Amino acid sequence: MDKRSLTTNGGVLLLIAMVMAGYFVKPGIIEHMALAIDDGKYSVRSDLGLLPQPSADIVLVEIDEASINEFGRWPWSRGLFSRLLATLGDASVVVLDIVFSENSNITDDHLLKLQLEKQGNVILGFFMRQFASQIQSLNMLDEIEDCAYQDIELVGARVAVREYPYIESNILDFTRASLSCAVFSTEPDSDGIFRRYPLGYLFSGNLFPPLAIQSLTYSQNNEAQVVLDKQGIKSFRFLGNHIQNQNYIKLNYFSKIHSISAKALLNNTNIIDLSGKTVLIGLTDLGIYDMRPTPMDPVTPGVYLHYTAANNLLLNNIVKEFVWLDLFLYFLICVSVLFTSRLTSLPKKLFLYSLIPTLMFTLSNLTFITFDVWLRESYGYLLYFLLVAFLETINFIYTSKDATKMREAFSSYVSPELVKRIGEDASHLNLGGDEKEITVLFADLRGFTKISEGLSPTELVALLNQIFEPLTQAVIHHDGMLDKYMGDALMAIFNAPLDIENHQEKAVKSLMDMQLAIHKINLNRQQNNLPNIKLGIGVNSGLAVVGNIGSSIRFSYTALGDAVNVASRLESLSKFYQCPYLISGDVFDVLPESLAKQLRFIDAIYVLGREQITRLYSGVGQLSEPELNTYQQAHGLYKKGGFINAQKMWRSIANADPISQAMVGRCDVLIKKPVSDWQGNFKFDHK
Repeated sequence: MDKRSLTTNGGVLLLIAMVMAGYFVKPGIIEHMALAIDDGKYSVRSDLGLLPQPSADIVLVEIDEASINEFGRWPWSRGLFSRLLATLGDASVVVLDIVFSENSNITDDHLLKLQLEKQGNVILGFFMRQFASQIQSLNMLDEIEDCAYQDIELVGARVAVREYPYIESNILDFTRASLSCAVFSTEPDSDGIFRRYPLGYLFSGNLFPPLAIQSLTYSQNNEAQVVLDKQGIKSFRFLGNHIQNQNYIKLNYFSKIHSISAKALLNNTNIIDLSGKTVLIGLTDLGIYDMRPTPMDPVTPGVYLHYTAANNLLLNNIVKEFVWLDLFLYFLICVSVLFTSRLTSLPKKLFLYSLIPTLMFTLSNLTFITFDVWLRESYGYLLYFLLVAFLETINFIYTSKDATKMREAFSSYVSPELVKRIGEDASHLNLGGDEKEITVLFADLRGFTKISEGLSPTELVALLNQIFEPLTQAVIHHDGMLDKYMGDALMAIFNAPLDIENHQEKAVKSLMDMQLAIHKINLNRQQNNLPNIKLGIGVNSGLAVVGNIGSSIRFSYTALGDAVNVASRLESLSKFYQCPYLISGDVFDVLPESLAKQLRFIDAIYVLGREQITRLYSGVGQLSEPELNTYQQAHGLYKKGGFINAQKMWRSIANADPISQAMVGRCDVLIKKPVSDWQGNFKFDHK
């Protein structure tokens, strides 16, 4: 066997081994990217209008924005909640994705207890906790034991199901008065996206079902049969579903939700007959922050996960995964690529090389749409591209060794997309660049120097990696380019080097994903009694010079210009306004209504070193509708020079809104030092 054959065969075997190791071990960033690629099947199915339809027997009662506006900010009084439950007396089961873990006033608590006893069809939810400030009483433990799975067979002494040492349950009177209880804790995948749903969690020696399963247990009068072993849940039989060797099910999302607003029930304007139905009650108003990122929507109400799982189990359309089917797909890819690489006809080779991923894409989507079978085609793509790259590189080495060296040299510091463009047009290697419209995002960690005090260099790098990982993914997920890391800050560019549509919208979505990522990191840090991480972000859009900038020896692809400078200024100014992010008017003006309505006008200013007015926008925050109206009225007075009255209005809501507090200070400055030609635009004399 010649040297080329030895190299080829050895390399092919090594690549196959590496991809298979990735498939089974699922390392960090590779798995994150693989999950994102696999999620594309949801988009394809949705674009084709082939999403499954949920059961009409399961209805979601949404405590939505209209309900909050009508009956006041959350949490509602338990008296009002009793009224809501009273409208659902004819339902088969009413399930609450809400916990009443603390006493309220005696009257309202008594009303809710009586309603729970009278109704007799309400299942309450409770949290699983890794840490807790108080221990559950023996009486509470006795009560919730009845909520656990009853038909369980244990094979062996150890069970590999996630176990929690604590719970956060409803108060004892409510637990006793309810029909049953269940867990509403769920877990995301490694990339923070919620794709799966637990079959149960262990606590105090019992396996407890989640809300979806418990609701169907009572509404369908069907008890799940569970077999546990050292690997976890060996067998799970329920409503015709037989799930083997998995502790979680993969959710099969729907095209719509059968839902009704709590407002309609409380106002007696409901037109849906809920008699005999399984009813879930949950929070869907964005302002309450009970949101989860899913493959369908980065901002999905948490109760939708329970709704989806209940429908999947009832309709028996859980997404199924088969390791042997994935491995068979990878085998076919290997055979096809090896055969194609041996062809001497370039047109035939190009045709077959393009046909392989096309067929893989088609097959994975067909099996999902037709049979609810989930193929991990992402690792198939990885195997395909690695094999093609390796085999064609071997061919290229033996036909053009010098050209290969040059290409490898460029590949060591230029992104794959730019390598492709360089291959198509060598002029891309020249210094200089082009002027084009881009959107720039700057993100900076607030007070990170203090947080990092006392950390070793290794610990500091590990913390930065933990933070920057999801932030970087947020950029990449929305087609952005990570330009650079700058200590505890990063810069990202959208619409360069390649043109992308709606780059302003994608930058804002990336910003929101970053906020969600920091929120999750802080939840974990709070559990470990560590200080919160704070992130300041600035986003601006405009013309900039983008291209390879540097010397003939070393250069990098980046952006320069006014648009970049303004984005950096906005990130810095977010500290003054005490808000997590600032978005310029140039970005806001082209956002779709779904994003724009989540933002509010903050200020019109002259940033340092710039003569044009820059309008600032940020999130609504914790403001209620009346408070937001007050905020906007104050801005109207402020623009006309009515600083004293504007200050009074802002001061009235300052406790709930740091931005209003900042504007109170602004009014102080303008009252003490009036501007003669005031037009409503403030000039900053510092960065």
